[in-house]
Amino acid sequence: MSNKIRVYENRYWLLNDDVYELHFTQFYDDEIILKFIQDKEDSENYIYVSDLLNVEHDEEFAKSIEDAMKQFEDVIVDHIKEKIDYYDEMLAKFLEKK
Repeated sequence: MSNKIRVYENRYWLLNDDVYELHFTQFYDDEIILKFIQDKEDSENYIYVSDLLNVEHDEEFAKSIEDAMKQFEDVIVDHIKEKIDYYDEMLAKFLEKK
């Protein structure tokens, strides 16, 4: 059973059984950009995967599911900002005059 939670303009969280999925629509297609589950043995440990972040199995610690979702959203924002900085620096280097 699937259940949408935390719905925004171009992204939303979907609870699919015990898996939380962060969906994002950048252009036309809805993509799952991150998935996580709560560790059954440690309720403050969340195990996640993300193609966008190039993560196959990593862990994040949070006090609650809501906190975990917020932390993962922040991780995505930080990742995008780092990519912007990387490409800004690359462009500046490429455009340098002799």
